[in-house]
Amino acid sequence: GRVGGRSSANAPLVHSCCVPQVEPEYPEYQRVPAGPMPSTLCRTIAPFSIAPDPERCYYVECEDVTSFDLRNVRPAGGIMGILMDVPWGEGFPEALAKFDFARAVAPGGFLFCWVAKEWIAKLLHFLEAIGFCFVEKLVWVMCHANNRIVREPSRFLHQSKTSLMIFRAPTQSSAKGVDLRHQRNPDVIFDFVQHPLSNRTKPEFVYEVIETLLERALEVLSESGKFHLVELWAPRLSKREGWASIAQAPS
Repeated sequence: GRVGGRSSANAPLVHSCCVPQVEPEYPEYQRVPAGPMPSTLCRTIAPFSIAPDPERCYYVECEDVTSFDLRNVRPAGGIMGILMDVPWGEGFPEALAKFDFARAVAPGGFLFCWVAKEWIAKLLHFLEAIGFCFVEKLVWVMCHANNRIVREPSRFLHQSKTSLMIFRAPTQSSAKGVDLRHQRNPDVIFDFVQHPLSNRTKPEFVYEVIETLLERALEVLSESGKFHLVELWAPRLSKREGWASIAQAPS
């Protein structure tokens, strides 16, 4: 482009300049100053959340989750999906043998269990012994806020992921497994570890995975106080529509 003007002697002046062409579809880069962030640039607000309908969710705290009677929330046909975040350590998985969750699951229902790599073998042997068959697993690669992968200490190799193992309850048919041919969710997700002050330790995305796989579980709520989706060792004070959440009471 050209910019015109006149000098102090009223002589015409012409200056040629190059005007950069900005592509509207290109990303825009913005520089954010290093922390601590000045209060003039940002403002802390509460996260957006909608309170669930109390008639469409259930929450209770127990001193021992394994002592909870699942018949209190089990519908007539059985629970279609149970999500467990077992506190692996001393006494587990032996303590699960005292927990009669297998009878609460509907025939062909699903069990979703969070487990670290060092406990996978024991979990497989325990559940296969009571009739459950392994279907699939979802891997959560844990990341810090700066997108670096977590490297927690472990016995042999660093621990950077945890797995959601998916099992299916036995059915009366001869089929022993299930083929997820129409899978609509990824097998591996990269997500941040939660803040230490947060009551939720696992990605919320897993609820969407389960509700996608068992989409009818949220629709069938014909019996009051009965739920087809149950979470054991749920985060404290967490409620989700269509779910019965059983949390461990603080000691």
